[in-house]
Amino acid sequence: MLKKQKQFYYGGDYTPEQWDESVWQEDMRLYLVGLTYNQMRKRMSSQL
Repeated sequence: MLKKQKQFYYGGDYTPEQWDESVWQEDMRLYLVGLTYNQMRKRMSSQL
């Protein structure tokens, strides 16, 4: 039987070879921005 879930799990994949190479640089920029944001959040939460 299926259990009722409290969360929705979402998965995705990243396949840059399916996109034009002109998109790759912006993808990498956004990826790095996300890493920086998450590192800052982690650092801030550890200081609480």
